[in-house]
Amino acid sequence: MENVNTEYKSEIPKKSNHLKAEIVSFLNTEGGVIYLGVDDNGNIIEDKKSKYKEWEELLNNWIFNAFSPSIVELIELKIDKGFEIHIKKGNQKPYFYKDGEGFNSKGVYVRIGSSKRLASFEEIQRMIIANKAHEYETLASNIEELTFNYLKEKCNEKNITFDLYGLSLLRKDGKYNNAALLLSDQNPTISKFAVFQGEDVSIFLDKKEFRGSLIKQLDDILYFANLSNKKKIIISGKGQREEYLDIPEKALREAICNCYCHRDWTLSGDIKVEVYDDRSMIFSPGSIPNGLTLENIKNGMTAKRNQIIVSVLDKLEYIENYASGVRRIFKDYESFDKKPEYYISDNGVIVTLYNRNYVKNNDTQKINDIKYENRNDTQNDTQKNRIKIILDLVKEKPSITIKEICLKLKVSRPTVYRDMKYLRENNILELNKKLSEISDTLVSANAYLGVEGIIEALENNADIVITGRCADPALFLAPLIYEFKWNRDDADLMAKGIMIGHLLECGAQVSGGYYSVPGKDDIKDLWNVGFPIAEVSENGDVVITKTETTTGKVTPDTCKEQLIYEIHNPKEYITPDGIADFTTISLKEIDKNKVFLTGATGKKKPDTLKVSIGYKDCFIGEAAISYGGSLAFEKAKEAKEILEKRLELRKISYDEIRFDYIGLNSLYEDKISNLIRKENSFSEIRLRIAVRTKNRETAKKVVDEVETLYTNGPSGGGGVTKAIEEVVSICSIFIPREDIQIKVIYEEV
Repeated sequence: MENVNTEYKSEIPKKSNHLKAEIVSFLNTEGGVIYLGVDDNGNIIEDKKSKYKEWEELLNNWIFNAFSPSIVELIELKIDKGFEIHIKKGNQKPYFYKDGEGFNSKGVYVRIGSSKRLASFEEIQRMIIANKAHEYETLASNIEELTFNYLKEKCNEKNITFDLYGLSLLRKDGKYNNAALLLSDQNPTISKFAVFQGEDVSIFLDKKEFRGSLIKQLDDILYFANLSNKKKIIISGKGQREEYLDIPEKALREAICNCYCHRDWTLSGDIKVEVYDDRSMIFSPGSIPNGLTLENIKNGMTAKRNQIIVSVLDKLEYIENYASGVRRIFKDYESFDKKPEYYISDNGVIVTLYNRNYVKNNDTQKINDIKYENRNDTQNDTQKNRIKIILDLVKEKPSITIKEICLKLKVSRPTVYRDMKYLRENNILELNKKLSEISDTLVSANAYLGVEGIIEALENNADIVITGRCADPALFLAPLIYEFKWNRDDADLMAKGIMIGHLLECGAQVSGGYYSVPGKDDIKDLWNVGFPIAEVSENGDVVITKTETTTGKVTPDTCKEQLIYEIHNPKEYITPDGIADFTTISLKEIDKNKVFLTGATGKKKPDTLKVSIGYKDCFIGEAAISYGGSLAFEKAKEAKEILEKRLELRKISYDEIRFDYIGLNSLYEDKISNLIRKENSFSEIRLRIAVRTKNRETAKKVVDEVETLYTNGPSGGGGVTKAIEEVVSICSIFIPREDIQIKVIYEEV
């Protein structure tokens, strides 16, 4: 039966490149066997045996000439009862056949199930990165003056001769390689260690950074990890003493050592160990080498990314048999309910080892929950406190889960559900009030919608689509979904579309408009700046460019600037259509004013929609008066003092007041203005007063006081202006998505 490692073919196809593509797919995946001259069930076809010699000659020629990189050591032809092509998994991916599409997204194949398919751009990119990661330690170090004091000491301790050539730290040209750099005292990487109180990152108990030789960092982090690994002692009735470490010592050591053995040193991240009350977490940059899975490793398969470093650590007895480390970690947790957890992504591996001695006391919470059911005024206060904390948590991380809130508050799910129900009854995030409390001031309510209505309109051949309040990226994501027939449940595709929409939503901002800084990053003839063009591929990759006849510029920097524009958390950009992670994006300038972007990843769309509520909030009264000539600034200061005293005398109340000296760098007040002004002489100063009040009458009283300065001093005032405006403010609530009904209205004009 055909599978990921087995393929049956009756003969070499007339279009021989089809077979080459099959071979490439095995090389780029897990290897396998192609059986020639067999039927669909793998039975040998006797009539085909006469072609074995012809096939052997052809394939031998292919092995030497048809593929890149070289596959000579990876292919073996076995001709006995049948004709078998044995293909090893390649270690210089990606592989392709030379007379095909070549090295691009149309010439690189991978094996999925029992068939091949073209590799995506992202898959090709990961292969390249992984290959570079394997080569990294053998490449020449960019620092030539290295010392190895710490490594020498460790070698002496273990009676190992310190020899640069023997440890493979020198290249054939006599230069240090990157493995030498990492093991040297000048190693530029760092490792981090932190201890937190409780089960989250709210309270630091200790944090450290370790520098120097990779070996020194490993020693340091192992020392502090063991120091934080507490011991539980149980003495039985017979006086027998049993000791249990929070984290099994071997498991903790193995997980940490694996980071230094197998991390991807081409990535800029740090090795980190974080200790919480209930667990320890070990972070390592880069995915598992050679595309292995966790199950592969647990079953005994192994792959070494950093062979030189692994060899040194082996000689120094930091590791025993590096092929069995993960299995030993799980072995140490056999009798414990919560098993080690591995989170594996392209960017890193996170190992979570649970504290075997940690017992969360839920008795108090059960009592509190019972009391809550018969709550009194005191308990209502408790709920209010919890709701305030929940509001703060939601503001900080809108995608926070119920489980995370429970852990933060140390309460049960039913309690949080009741609090959330209270919140969903139209509680306003910014004001901590119910809508009913400001119902008489409401002006508008607009839900931030996604792509649904736009796509429906496009599917019904609408020429022009006019939306209500939509999330900005949705205006661009919707046509992409419509055109490419994207699956809206594909979180990564949605994230890429959100990325494209965010790049385009501010017009010429991404093509240099907002990038221009006179004297630093001048954009010539900004009056003719070009709007951006997005050339989008079906897989969501995009090239941002502009027309050649316009000014401005499109560079990785202009794109980066726009990517983080108005983004609170680049790792979780929340929109109605999905939650995009912009930290995984890669950018490359492929030509002048052409930037290629890929790699955005995503999570499913949130269960709620944000609604902006417009309400009558206050009145702003604003007035200004200018003073010119001699002592202009001093006159303006005296005018301010007069106004303050007059408002106090008349007992005029207000919510907020502000004075500005325009012409004195008022934007930054005294914080900067006093530093940059060279002399205390100004020929013109304009005093501005702005006040926020509950009603128009009070605002009028304040601005009228400015006008009286005309005749009541100080001297030289003029150019008074007054204005009063009613302010409609915006606040936000979150409501269940299902409560919003979208209706598309069609009109022929």
